[in-house]
Amino acid sequence: MAKVHARYSPSKLGALEKCPRFQYRETGESNEAASEGTLMHEAFEKHDLSILETEEQRAQVQKFIDYLDAIRAGMPEDCVEISEAKLDFKDYTFGYADKILFSPSSGKAHLMDAKFGRKGADDADSNMQLAMYSAGLLTGGLMVGGYHYKVVEVTAHLISPRTGEVSDFTYRPSDIDMLETRVRQVIASANNPFIPPRPYPDLCTNCAWITSCPAMNSMTTQAVQSILPGISFPGTLSVNPNATPEQKGKVLAALEVLEDAIEEGKKAIKESSLASNEPPTGYQIMTRGGSYKVTAPAVAIDLLKNSGMVSEDEVLQEAVKLSVADLIKLYVS
Repeated sequence: MAKVHARYSPSKLGALEKCPRFQYRETGESNEAASEGTLMHEAFEKHDLSILETEEQRAQVQKFIDYLDAIRAGMPEDCVEISEAKLDFKDYTFGYADKILFSPSSGKAHLMDAKFGRKGADDADSNMQLAMYSAGLLTGGLMVGGYHYKVVEVTAHLISPRTGEVSDFTYRPSDIDMLETRVRQVIASANNPFIPPRPYPDLCTNCAWITSCPAMNSMTTQAVQSILPGISFPGTLSVNPNATPEQKGKVLAALEVLEDAIEEGKKAIKESSLASNEPPTGYQIMTRGGSYKVTAPAVAIDLLKNSGMVSEDEVLQEAVKLSVADLIKLYVS
């Protein structure tokens, strides 16, 4: 059964806290990274690495399992592990926590949130998603074995194996009023159309308003003009179907300038990162093998036949592949 999501989910509240005008952009395309993240979360939840597709994925999930086991080792013997628990913070929000380790005898809980992406996340002490989950635990408690237990302390953990980020922060009942004030302010700002948007790294690229956002357009204009002083830059990058040819031309020219600047910037960052062997935060350095051209086919075929790895028939079968068009050409000639 599919999960029901809150209007203001804990993760969306985190985005709205940064920019009250933020709205997730629906691309209509399958997101490979999201699919991979879902699969890795499932493997972590079930402690089953066999469902993963690559050794790299298995290694990252294993790091999280090892971290979980280390925390469990320091807890009382009555510690229980809970996966995908639904946590409600009053009427403000609700969500599903990846993992909770809870000791009924102590009333203390460890809340785990796994981030399997290649970009960083907010640390646990400022992470809105973890704050809302923690508030839900402190106000709602937990059901274990048919009994309801009060939670007196929550230590929230943010673990991002691929970026190497690990952080934690502890919440107690005395923090509930602060957390309630925080979420109310975020929701109030999101419902106030007069509060302007705020550009924020890594957030704007996922926003539905990226091409029409005045704050983003202003920032982009300043960036391009700093690269090419004096350029005639349009006031917006949004595409208006009723725009004049002149306006469309200005937008297209600006986009081409941005495209060139982005490619040059990427190239410079890649070269400097490879030279220093230090990838930018949230990214990895990866190399790809090139292709090789066989310049002496007869020698290559002899080497393959003499290697013992393939038979002469297999070599000929792979080497002689003709399309119908090729056969027609040979026949006609």
